[in-house]
Amino acid sequence: CCRTGFPLRYKPAANAGVSTQGATTMKHTQEEINEIWENAKAKKYAEASAQHQPVICSDDDAEQCISIPNSEGTDREIYSRKNKDEEWSVIPYVGDRDF
Repeated sequence: CCRTGFPLRYKPAANAGVSTQGATTMKHTQEEINEIWENAKAKKYAEASAQHQPVICSDDDAEQCISIPNSEGTDREIYSRKNKDEEWSVIPYVGDRDF
């Protein structure tokens, strides 16, 4: 996922997009992520501080990926999908956080 900004810290879950017991819980709805994605592409968060800005990590034919901060700017959720017709799935955290 996310070839820029968060390399190798996140990996797609084996069950991404599948509801199973123990699966990573998404903190945003599909609709919220879609709205944040469109707003980020339209640069509507340009005036926000870096820690509060959603970041599009990837937007190409292979993957769309976005990093969305929490309201305090102290943590982020990473979501990915193959294309706009698929649902977003959370990319589980792997390793130590340094942000």
